[in-house]
Amino acid sequence: MELIKEILQKLEDKETMDGNIGAKAFPNYPPDDINYHIAILYNAGLIEGREIKHGLTTKWVTNRLTWQGHDFLDAAKNETIWNKAKDVVKEKGGIFSLEILKKILAKFAMEHVFPSQ
Repeated sequence: MELIKEILQKLEDKETMDGNIGAKAFPNYPPDDINYHIAILYNAGLIEGREIKHGLTTKWVTNRLTWQGHDFLDAAKNETIWNKAKDVVKEKGGIFSLEILKKILAKFAMEHVFPSQ
């Protein structure tokens, strides 16, 4: 979950559509982990990206967030909402899909904006 948030944050911080962000932008993680997470974010519709194949090697690069990616990151930036979402995932044994995480964040974001009285 933290790596997903970090990739999205780096894209937002870049604020440009020229050039690409790939595994080299995250030296603290194995390149395969970054490629995998970029592919997941792409398939979930949170980023625009592309797969680059060199022989038997496959890399993923991305250059911008989609509208959904911005919405996801906006909810995740709020530490209260993010921590609540992480707690739900931990409580359920750490098993989650990105789609479920998006829904959890959206639920807590709505509760934050429209608290029950």
